[in-house]
Amino acid sequence: MWGAPAALAIYALTGWFFGIQNTRAALILQLWLNGLNIVLDLWFVLGLGWAVEGVAAATLIAEYAAVGLGLILVRRELRRIGGQWQIGDVYHIARLKRMARVNGDIFLRSIGVQLVLVVFKSTGARMGDLELAANSILLQMSFFMVFGLDGFANAAEAMVGKAVGAKDREQFRQAVKVTTRWAAIFAILFSFCFFVGGKHIIAMMTSIAEVQTVANQYLDWVIAMPIISVWCFQLDGVFIGATWTRAMRNTMAVSTALYIGCVLLTVPAFGNHGLWFSFLLFFAFRGITLAFHYRALEPRMGAS
Repeated sequence: MWGAPAALAIYALTGWFFGIQNTRAALILQLWLNGLNIVLDLWFVLGLGWAVEGVAAATLIAEYAAVGLGLILVRRELRRIGGQWQIGDVYHIARLKRMARVNGDIFLRSIGVQLVLVVFKSTGARMGDLELAANSILLQMSFFMVFGLDGFANAAEAMVGKAVGAKDREQFRQAVKVTTRWAAIFAILFSFCFFVGGKHIIAMMTSIAEVQTVANQYLDWVIAMPIISVWCFQLDGVFIGATWTRAMRNTMAVSTALYIGCVLLTVPAFGNHGLWFSFLLFFAFRGITLAFHYRALEPRMGAS
């Protein structure tokens, strides 16, 4: 509870660094936050014997220390950029309403993602302990892939936002092409790595032979996921950068409804394969619907 203000401030600071394309500052902030948290955890829990209370204290101290470092980095960046504070602009009602609307759309999009994951995990749990354990391992592999591809989506947010602010259509197109091209390349690499070494990764994550066997049965779905899901991740970044979040929110609502319907239809007949099919269909449909809206987004950019 006491760490919530600091956590929200860190989100805002990280977003601002992404927005001005200073990802190095964002990296420094995260390394300081997590590195300090690790050191304090070891000291408080293993050294001082504070148990769970030590973990909580370490997290709280690390978060506020990260806010302090973030503000120092912001001040240094503002000196480089130049300009002066305009308090009236900070409290501009129309801009605050726009920010709230954009944030609300992104929040609802995130709720949709969480709902999909909750349905996936709860449905898998009803199939038995082995399926639950296998799905958890495969999801961790998928999350590792998502974190990697999200970097290109973050780059798209910053570069597209700059192009939109400059009303430069050619710069906008170039930002989309460059970030998407690299995201697609890395998606193929992730799929290749999962194809070649997926069974070894599973073996590293669990020593239970039965869980390994079950996880290997569904590995093909994880191999296919990077190539199928990369498009919706990347278009998310484009739409957030352009603050065209309403379309992103709406496509998430439709895709989530399709996913739940598909789970209800396929899981009784195909079990865990039906669950994974529904999961990939969700990502594919999101990519398709976002691509459809992208056709209307690009003409709205200012002429180059």
